[in-house]
Amino acid sequence: KNPLEVWKSIFNRQSKGFTKIAFSDSILKDSLHDHYSHIGYQSRALSASAVPYATYDGNRSMALNLYAYVRKKDGKVEFDTELFKSHIAMAVRLMDDVVDLEIEKIDAILEKIETDPEDEEIKQTERRMWEKVRMRCEDGRRAGLGLIGIIELLEELSISQIPEMLAIEAERIYKLFAIEVYRNSVLLAKQRGCFKTCDYENVKNVSFIKYISEAEPLLLEDWRKFGRRNISSLVTVSGEDIRLLAQLETKMIHEPKTAYDWRKFFRLLGKVQRWWDTPICIPMTIDDLPSPDIFKDICIEAWRLGTYSLAILREEKNEIEQEREMNPTFVYAANGVERPAGLDCAVVRFGSNT
Repeated sequence: KNPLEVWKSIFNRQSKGFTKIAFSDSILKDSLHDHYSHIGYQSRALSASAVPYATYDGNRSMALNLYAYVRKKDGKVEFDTELFKSHIAMAVRLMDDVVDLEIEKIDAILEKIETDPEDEEIKQTERRMWEKVRMRCEDGRRAGLGLIGIIELLEELSISQIPEMLAIEAERIYKLFAIEVYRNSVLLAKQRGCFKTCDYENVKNVSFIKYISEAEPLLLEDWRKFGRRNISSLVTVSGEDIRLLAQLETKMIHEPKTAYDWRKFFRLLGKVQRWWDTPICIPMTIDDLPSPDIFKDICIEAWRLGTYSLAILREEKNEIEQEREMNPTFVYAANGVERPAGLDCAVVRFGSNT
C-alpha cells in the first residue's frame, strides 16, 4: 500500500479515541524473546500489563513491591539494596520452580487423556495441543519478573519533587533489577542447565545484552559459558507506572500536553525500557484529537527513541457527558430489550484430525 494511505488510516483510527502502534523493527532488534521467532517464540501480545508470550506458551508473572524496601533510620530514608537483591534471587528460583510445577500438571493432564474413554480420533486433538504447550514451556522456560511501586518509592525518597533526578533514579532501579535477575538466571543455568533452545550467538547483538555487557562484563562471560535458565525473564507489570513517572518528571499532571512534554516522555521511556528484555505497550494520554502533523510527530519521535509499542488514548468527552454538562437534569435511558434467563444451545464435536 501507499505509505501515505496507511498513515491516513492510522490517524483516522486515532480519531475514534484509541490507537495501538507496534514498531516491529525495534521489537525484532531488541527483544530477546523475539530472536527465537524462527522456532515459534514470537510475541503475540503487546499489552500494558501482560507478558508478551508465544503461541502455546503460558503467562507466568510475579512482581516485587519496591515500597517494601524503604527503610527509615535516624531520620533518613534509604532503599535496602541488599535485601532487594536477596529477594530477587529467591524470586528467580521460585519462578523456575513454577515452570517445573506447570510441566508436572501438564503431564498429569496428558496421562488422564490416555485413560479417557473417548475415541482416539477425539483425544488426539486435545493431546496434541497439550504436547505443544508442554514443549513451549520446557523449551523456553519463560518467566516474567517485574516491579511495582516505583512511584511510591520515589515519593518516600523525596525524589519525586526533583524532576531532573527522577529519570536517573528510575533507571538505576530498573538497571539493578535487570542485572540481578539475569545474574541469577545464569547461576541457575550453571546449576540446573540452560533452557533447551539457548543460543548466545542468536542474541549477541541485542541491545539489552550490550547494556548488560557494559555494566557487568563478568556476568556476560558466565552467560556465554553457561547460558541462561530462561528464554526471557522480565516484564513491566504496570505500564501505567511508567506513564505516571513520566508525568511526574515533566510535570504534566493536570496540565495540557505540549510538544516538549511528550518528547521528554519518550526520552524517559527510552532510558527505562533499555533494561527490559521483552517489548510491552506503554499507554499515553493526549488531550482531544491532535492535528495530523502533531500525531505524526508523536509517533515518529516514539519510534526514533526506540519505543517498542505505544497505546495513544485521547481524552474526549462522549455525547452523554457533554449533554450532562450542558443540561444537569439530563437523564440517559437505554432502550434495550430485556435479557432472557437462558439461551438454547448445542455442543458440537467434530470427528476430524484437525
